[in-house]
Amino acid sequence: MDENYKLLKDVVGFSYVIGSYQRGYRWDEVNVRELLEDIFEDKLVEDYRFSKNDYMDENEVITELNSKVRDTEYCLQPLVLKKNDNGYSVIDGQQRLTTLYIIMKALCSVSDKKFPIKFSIEYKSREKSKEFLQTLSEDSEASNIDAAYILQAYCFAKEWFLKRNKAFIDLLDENFVECDENRLVSAFATYLYKILLEKTKFIWDEIDESSADMNKKEQKIFADRNTGRLELTDSELIKSLFMNPEYYGKEEVNLKDRQTLISEIWDIYENELHNDELWKFLPISATVRVEYELLTRIDAIFLLLTKKNRIERNQYEENSLFKAVKQWIDNKIEEHQGTEEDIDLASAAVMVAAWREVCDLFDGIKELFDNNELYNLLSLYKMIEADDSKVLGKYLEVLEAAKNARTEIVKEAVCELLFAGGIAKKVKDVRYPDLDIIRKILVAHNVAITNSSNPINRFGFHFFDEITGKWDIEHIYSTNEGYIEKAPLEEKVKLLEIFSEPDNNIYKGYIEALYDVDIDELQGETEDKEFADQCFKNAKDRYRKEFDIWRYFKLKEFTRDLLFKYNVSAKITEILSSEHFDTAANDFLHDEEYDDQDVCVLFRSDYLYWDNKLEAEYQRLIDVSPLPSSILWHGVDIKVADPSGFWAEDAEEKNIQPNFIRNYYRDLLNIVYDNTGISAQDLSFGNHGKKKKNIVDDTSRDKIKAFLIGTKFRIEEKIREFFKKDESINPSDYSLGTQTNYDTLAAFINDNSMGNMMLLPVSINRAGKYRDVNFSGKRKFVVDKGTVFLPIATSNVLMGKYIDLETSTEQWLMNERKEYIMDMISSMSKYYGKE
Repeated sequence: MDENYKLLKDVVGFSYVIGSYQRGYRWDEVNVRELLEDIFEDKLVEDYRFSKNDYMDENEVITELNSKVRDTEYCLQPLVLKKNDNGYSVIDGQQRLTTLYIIMKALCSVSDKKFPIKFSIEYKSREKSKEFLQTLSEDSEASNIDAAYILQAYCFAKEWFLKRNKAFIDLLDENFVECDENRLVSAFATYLYKILLEKTKFIWDEIDESSADMNKKEQKIFADRNTGRLELTDSELIKSLFMNPEYYGKEEVNLKDRQTLISEIWDIYENELHNDELWKFLPISATVRVEYELLTRIDAIFLLLTKKNRIERNQYEENSLFKAVKQWIDNKIEEHQGTEEDIDLASAAVMVAAWREVCDLFDGIKELFDNNELYNLLSLYKMIEADDSKVLGKYLEVLEAAKNARTEIVKEAVCELLFAGGIAKKVKDVRYPDLDIIRKILVAHNVAITNSSNPINRFGFHFFDEITGKWDIEHIYSTNEGYIEKAPLEEKVKLLEIFSEPDNNIYKGYIEALYDVDIDELQGETEDKEFADQCFKNAKDRYRKEFDIWRYFKLKEFTRDLLFKYNVSAKITEILSSEHFDTAANDFLHDEEYDDQDVCVLFRSDYLYWDNKLEAEYQRLIDVSPLPSSILWHGVDIKVADPSGFWAEDAEEKNIQPNFIRNYYRDLLNIVYDNTGISAQDLSFGNHGKKKKNIVDDTSRDKIKAFLIGTKFRIEEKIREFFKKDESINPSDYSLGTQTNYDTLAAFINDNSMGNMMLLPVSINRAGKYRDVNFSGKRKFVVDKGTVFLPIATSNVLMGKYIDLETSTEQWLMNERKEYIMDMISSMSKYYGKE
């Protein structure tokens, strides 16, 4: 064979050393697969009919198989080496050489046949790398990034060989070849191993006395041969630059020590940057982070270095970062050569200073990262400042400042960006759905609480993962109030009582705190309907001050009406259970609270209707023969007028229902009032006599009892209707300038201010079980998810810090919201130093 080529069998038997100036092992599954397929693809018979099925042994099978494949060799790219005392230093080609070693180890692991691997590889930048390769198996533990790539390549190669073994055995089964399977697998592995050693070759490029590169140092050869090649990343070329002996001059006696130190620090920085929390803390854009995330992350440090020193680079040019750093170094050397007599000394001084600047930049950022308070503040600033160059500038400004002044610099920057008009004003003014500002305020609040603790803890910015993607802004009191429909009536009434208290109304206190207004002063004006309507119409945003004040007064009207219904229901319950029903009912029907000038208020039109119980009874009796002359209504037989028409199949329902109700209430009016002289035709709610002194007697008792039972039933039905999920109305459903009344309590206490906002993980906030539960249910659901990170302010809300135990109905009501929003303002004002 040409001396410029060497088969793999001629390459083994030596020790190979990969210098610390070179890149670590970085081949992924794609690279390994391509190499395996290039070496073996034309040596594998995947669809073959064997000539017989009674071979003497497995060797005959392999012999026949071998005779059917092409006798070709696969040539790898050059292996550039330089002879040393114990073997060779690999200058280029170490990725392929290492991968071949890994492939041989994987092949040994898939059969009983153990092949000798007669060469070794050692990465000088990785302690014990030689031993790691020699003992490589699926159980190996990767302690650094090189080892992780090596282990990944090994596992993939092993899986690839196992699949080929199975394909080979399946092929024999299809041909009914009877041989011992284990022995066949071993023979097949031997066949593949032979291909690897005897059919795979390198272009052998050894630097010897006849080579033009003989007098160059290894690092110089490496840099010269790799500059501009796609195989190396910018950072790997930059590393070679700092390791290049040409830059240090002939008098550098400690060059090897310096190279070793740079290589060790380089690895430390690279490993540190694979801490995702630190990686996300770097003042780089999301685009840059994605670009370098899966590569050598140290590139990002040199990118920051170029921006810090205002080094121009064409980002679309190949290896632009390396070229920019090299130009920066060359320019500095040129400047120093005018002041240094010795060119070598000038160059060495620049390289030492340049490397120190790299270290200072990384160590400075790491120092900021390790300081919990600065980490929290700078992460917040980085979140709210959209200009990446300003973020880097702020990091550098903080690094250059005295340590006792650093936090104040960032606090001032946060306030300037987020709270220019004052913290209290911003918090009170902002409304959902201004998600971006709400999110930033909530995070700023969490940072203020966290940084005010002792000791100062670390806020979990790294859990946010580009904060808008993994975190939701959640209404504490949900706008999806399906749970109210399921709540006990007593709980609903408690809500109404809280909102309707005239002197100590918690909603009133919240509105006054939120808008700095005096509700009592507005009371007289807002009783004027035109003024109240104008408040609503003038609201430029339905989530702003005018709308909320209008809603407050509408809530008072709403609760007053609904509570009246509830009180009527409670009173009727008391009467029906009384031992003295006649007296209690008579007093009730004479009570001025339930009376007006025209007619008893219980005879309201929304209480008098054809209800579902009456409909069910009607449908039950319609086919009865003979036709009934009465219908059972709440336990009482009520006479029907014109039974033949009432029960007729062709009778129109629209006539049946109003006729029955009208006739029933005419009878009722005659019981309650002395209607002597008023004909039935003229009798109506507005035309009746004086109320009788004794309304309830033996003849009227059952009908009055039925009336009270029916009234109670319908009132409670009306109360419940206010809380039905499918009738709940959001403010966003309304068009501005259109006067609309609310239909549900849920609609009234929906709130889009900061007092009703918190941060929650998407995994919780969008969970099906979570969405239709009350505040108590939310608390339990979230707390049960104990493994999920919760912002401290969210924890305070859910753990009951702001709950008013005296008025609590396990809801997030106005007292709680007021306390929360006041605490938000207070804690941020105190920490950031701005009102």
